[in-house]
Amino acid sequence: MFPCHGSRFPLHATLLSALLMVLFQPLAHAQRAPLRELQIDSTKSYIRLSGTATGVPLQEQAPGSLSNSVHGVLRIAVSNSVIQFDPGTRVIADTNGSWQPLPDGRPGSAPGCFGGAAESPLAFAVVALRGVELLITSDPIPAEADRFVASGLLFQFPTNSVGSLAYRVTGFLQYQDWFPLEGLSTNGVAQLGEWTDSGQPARIRIPLDATYRFGLLNDDDSTLRVQGMIVASEASSGPPEILSMGVVEGSFRVFLRGTPGGTVSVQTSPDLMAWESAGELTIPSSGEATWSTPATGERVFFRFL
Repeated sequence: MFPCHGSRFPLHATLLSALLMVLFQPLAHAQRAPLRELQIDSTKSYIRLSGTATGVPLQEQAPGSLSNSVHGVLRIAVSNSVIQFDPGTRVIADTNGSWQPLPDGRPGSAPGCFGGAAESPLAFAVVALRGVELLITSDPIPAEADRFVASGLLFQFPTNSVGSLAYRVTGFLQYQDWFPLEGLSTNGVAQLGEWTDSGQPARIRIPLDATYRFGLLNDDDSTLRVQGMIVASEASSGPPEILSMGVVEGSFRVFLRGTPGGTVSVQTSPDLMAWESAGELTIPSSGEATWSTPATGERVFFRFL
């Protein structure tokens, strides 16, 4: 613990710094675009695997074993024609069959996301991927005319996730093992992504092409290429939930809960017959918002749509 008289800065300078932090920190936070959540459409979204196992091309264990649908939630901030993917964005592969080997590499089959095989004159290998998840992150990316450069996205296997790759090699070479899926890859596509926010709900299409290297018998002797398309849309906002309301410091305040990124239309009426717009309210990423108007003492009705 440092003694007070040993501080480099006088007390008034320290207090001034603290005051500036208090004043400007909320301002910086307020300028951040709210996160919007888009649900991945598993009927339109898919990923396909290809690559090599110790230099030998990867083949299907059975028809469709290297293709799969995906689900999950995309968390995106959009502001002033700029789009950015939050680290909470997660793409999860479904289970599409039972594949060799077992999760620890022993002989046998178990449910998994992908199953591959590779054969050479000296050996035969089977590979199974289970618990496959990908995180999508990015720096701010310009979005113009409903298009954005999808090559600015990063795809990462989550650290400490349940994702794993098990393999078993037989023939002249005998080997079996497993390891957790890990690694980071940039999106290698030339195709542009699509972002549509002109109506409800917002929609996005993301082409995917990411390559990872790993070792079966030697370091980096195998590759895994992940290709596909991710399609997601924002859930319809629906009517908000009114948590509480009341007069606070001369203002009538209503506390609401709704869909993050959704828009709430506020309307007023003197008689519940004729309604007029009183503005709109955007629900922040927290899902809760406050709307207020001066309390004039006149009878007036409000509704939130």
